[in-house]
Amino acid sequence: MISPPVSVLRSPARLVAGVVPALALALALASPLSAQLYLESGHIDLNVAYSATATPERAAGFGLYAHHVSALAGGATVDEPTDHTVFHLPDTGGRYPTAGGILPFLGQSGQPIWLIPQNSPPATVPWVGFGGYGLAGAEGAPAADFDAFDPLPELTGNPTVPAVRVRYLSALTPAGADFALWQTGSGGAINLLFSNRPATTAPQVFGLRRNQHIHFNWGFSQPGYYRVRLRLEGTIGGTPVAPRDVAVDFAVSLLPLYEQWRRTGDRFTAAERATRGIGGPQADPDADGRPNLLEYALGTSPRASDGEGTAPALTLADTTPGPTPALTYTRIADPLLVYRVESTPDLAAWTEVWTSTGAQNVAGPVSVPAAAPLSTANPRRFFRLGLGHIE
Repeated sequence: MISPPVSVLRSPARLVAGVVPALALALALASPLSAQLYLESGHIDLNVAYSATATPERAAGFGLYAHHVSALAGGATVDEPTDHTVFHLPDTGGRYPTAGGILPFLGQSGQPIWLIPQNSPPATVPWVGFGGYGLAGAEGAPAADFDAFDPLPELTGNPTVPAVRVRYLSALTPAGADFALWQTGSGGAINLLFSNRPATTAPQVFGLRRNQHIHFNWGFSQPGYYRVRLRLEGTIGGTPVAPRDVAVDFAVSLLPLYEQWRRTGDRFTAAERATRGIGGPQADPDADGRPNLLEYALGTSPRASDGEGTAPALTLADTTPGPTPALTYTRIADPLLVYRVESTPDLAAWTEVWTSTGAQNVAGPVSVPAAAPLSTANPRRFFRLGLGHIE
C-alpha cells in the first residue's frame, strides 16, 4: 500500500530546444514509516485507552499505546502510540529450533520459529502484553472512561467489570509466513486466539477488562517485517461506540534496511532516532528541503545539506521528431521502496509513466523519459517523483 503523496513543487526550469518548454520537478514523499521508535527489551504492554472527548494531545475514541519504561524519559513510564513504534525480536533469545508438530498452527516441522513467550522472556526480547489502563496514570490507577463500557462476560467470564474487544483483522507477513497469538495454560494446554492461517479455528478476538494486565505468546514463522492489524470495539449502554483499527509492527530477526541506515555510522543516536523532529522519516535535520526518508531513497546525507548536483534533475535528449525531456535520479536497492514517476503537460492531471519496486530497485542512476517529445502543440512537460513504501 502506498500512502497519498505530499508534493513539494520546485520552480520550473526553462530549456530551449526549438520550442521554449517549461519543465518542473516535484518531489513527493509518502510513507507509512512514522514508526521510528524500536522497542527491543523490557516489559511493554499494548495499552488500550478510550476517551469520550478529544483532548489537546489526542482525538476522541480508542487508542493503542506502547506502555513502557523509557530511558529517554529518565526512567518514567510513558504511553507511545503504536503507530510510532516497532517491536524488534532478534535471533538471540527469540529464535527457537522447531515448530510444526509442537505448534501445528505455526511454521513447518523441523523449521525454526521466533517467539515472544507469555512468561519470563530472555532479556534480549521485548515482553509484549496487553493492558486496559487507559491514560489516567500508572498501572492500577482508574482507567479514564473505561468505566462506561459494558462488561463482556462471554469473552472475559466476568459479568460486572467493563471490558472491550480486541479483534484480529489481518497480518501483513513475509511471503508464506505464519503469525499466531496464543496462551499456554496448566499442563501445556494451548488456547489459540489469533492465527493468519485460512483454515484456523481461532476465535480471532478476546476481551480485555478495565485495568487488566495479560500476556500471550506471539509467534512468527519466518524472519522479516510483520504488521498485525487489530480492531478495538466496545459498547456503552448497549450501543456500540465507533471502533478503531490499529496496527502493531514487529521486525523479526532482521531490521528493515531503512532502520539499518539510520543506525549506520553517526547518522542518528538512539535519542535522535526516537525524536520525530530529528530522526523521524519526515524530519529534515540538515534543513536542505529533503526529509530523512527521501535522503535515504536518493542515497544522500541527512546530516549535511546536499548540493544541486545530487538532486533529481531534468535532462533533454535531442531526438526526432523533437526534444524529449526526462527525469534523472539515483535509486537505491531497497525492495520495500516504491519509486513512481508522474508527468503532466499542465499541472492539472498527472499520469504515472514509470514505477519501480521490489527486485526492480537496482542501485544506480535512473532516467525516465516523457511519453512523447516536446512540440509546438505540446510545449510543456512537468515531472514529479513519488516515493512510497510497501505496507
